Amino acid sequence: MSERPNILIFSPDQQRWDCSGLHGNPLDLMPNFDRLAARAEWKRAGYKGK
Repeated sequence: MSERPNILIFSPDQQRWDCSGLHGNPLDLMPNFDRLAARAEWKRAGYKGK
């Protein structure tokens, strides 16, 4: 049996897209998120239903 991948989706509702260092913000507002994102695969765009 093959291992299933771990998938973690963040869907914040109070941050703009450019609040994270991942997207170029130099202020280090979300250090834990940036640290996690630096080690993971991420997608620039996504779809969220209503």
